[in-house]
Amino acid sequence: MTDIRVIATDEESSSKNVNKKVGKGLASAIEKGEQVTQSTKETLGAATDKAKDKAEDLSQTTDQGSKYAGDQAKHASDAANQKMNQAGARLRENKDEFQKEMSK
Repeated sequence: MTDIRVIATDEESSSKNVNKKVGKGLASAIEKGEQVTQSTKETLGAATDKAKDKAEDLSQTTDQGSKYAGDQAKHASDAANQKMNQAGARLRENKDEFQKEMSK
């Protein structure tokens, strides 16, 4: 007859293996999310730079056009930065929560 302790140990070991595999998968997903966040920041940075360049071109045309374009570029840049900061904060929170769960 199989010893109940052997079965319990095998089940516990299997559970730990599953937990580790799930943990690694989640950690990988979090890392990928952070990479996507960084890539998005870089893309938005380039778009912001392009918007600022357009604003400078307009400033040579008229003072009023320059002010409007600059305001719009700054607004777009601020909004993009705010969204990226929010996404980064959510990723960090999820990562912290995940790490807390894995350390239990």
